Formats: sequence, structure tokens, C-alpha cells
Amino acid sequence: MDTIKIIKTPYFVRALHEWMTDNNLTPYIAVNVLHPDAIIPDEYKIDDVLVLNISYSATQHLEMTNEAIMFNARFGGVSRYISIPIGAVISMYAKETGDGMTFEQPSTPDPEPQKPKQKTPTLRIVK
Repeated sequence: MDTIKIIKTPYFVRALHEWMTDNNLTPYIAVNVLHPDAIIPDEYKIDDVLVLNISYSATQHLEMTNEAIMFNARFGGVSRYISIPIGAVISMYAKETGDGMTFEQPSTPDPEPQKPKQKTPTLRIVK
């Protein structure tokens, strides 16, 4: 991922959140739950992507830094701590309109296909 894109993402997330809140829209984020630093309840890691409501009414202690989005939210009536690294945010959009932004995800290189082992030719004397 390009360094400039990484730097811009947290600013876009905060700006979109503020714009949605000011316009009485509900900010949702789609998150890559496979990100190694994402703190999400395991029972909600059903698919690779989880959509979370990050409105002030759905969260407590919402904090959006350049590194992560952190908050407490209720899952099944139980308050849980959530921490989403900025690199795990796939997109952010308004529930009511679908307006928002998709963020580029870092690409993971495909593993090199393993070459079949070939026997090394040997020479022998034939009489």
C-alpha cells in the first residue's frame, strides 16, 4: 500500500464520520476481520468482512486515531471492547444513502507455486 494512502485514510474516516453525523446519517464501516490486530468478538468473525455501526448512539468511548478506531459496543446485550486498525477498514458509508468511500487494501503476494522436485541426472559407466 502506498504510504500516502495510509496517511490519508484516518483523516477520511474522521471526516466522513463527522459529515454523516452532521447530516443525521448512520456511519457504518466494513472491516477485514482477518487483520491480525483487529479486536472483534470471535463469534462475529463469521465471514471475512464485518459491518459495524460506529454512530455515537451505537458506541461508547468512540476514539478515532491515526492508527485505529476504538470503542465499546453491545453485542447480544454484552458490552465489548472493539479495536479496528485503520488498515483493516475496507469502506465507510452511510446506512441510509450508501454514500461513502472504499479504501485500498494492502495486497498480499501470492505464494510461489512449488516446483516439483526433479531427480538430478546421474552418469554411470555402461560396459
